[in-house]
Amino acid sequence: MKFKSLVIENYRVFYGRQVIDLTTTDTKNLILFGGLNGAGKTSILTAFQLLLFGGVSIPKSHYPTLLNGAINNTYFNEGGRDCSIELVIEDQTEYRIQLKLYFNNEQGFTHDERVIHANGRRSLKTDVEFKVFMEKRIPSDVASFFVFDGEKIQDLVERQENGELKKAIQNIISL
Repeated sequence: MKFKSLVIENYRVFYGRQVIDLTTTDTKNLILFGGLNGAGKTSILTAFQLLLFGGVSIPKSHYPTLLNGAINNTYFNEGGRDCSIELVIEDQTEYRIQLKLYFNNEQGFTHDERVIHANGRRSLKTDVEFKVFMEKRIPSDVASFFVFDGEKIQDLVERQENGELKKAIQNIISL
């Protein structure tokens, strides 16, 4: 499975429509996001989690807390009450996973709509179908190895008291 693009619209720090090219080549096979604090790195990683596993892997009780205030403040102040994220992936078929988030007048998350298109046609209508689809591609148990927050890994490394374990983790992730 290849990630092709991530589209973010009025989600967290991202105002308007932002398209992030995720294509890779034989010589460019790793994608890194860098930036200052508050630039949106964690928002991008959360978007991946929501698109790939959210709603089916995040406990229902935690989902609203995670999404409260996820709408861009400027857009919200202009009257907007929804935002969206979209991921295009390919594995013989091109899939477009779209998640639209809706908010009330206090920026509280109210509900979402997930739509999946396969080669331009609507597909996978239930959360169960989507979970089976994703588990075949990225099992949720190993998802954190594909999309992870380097700052959290750095914190983990720094907390290690065992010098050999700390060095091993640093070698694995090149920190």
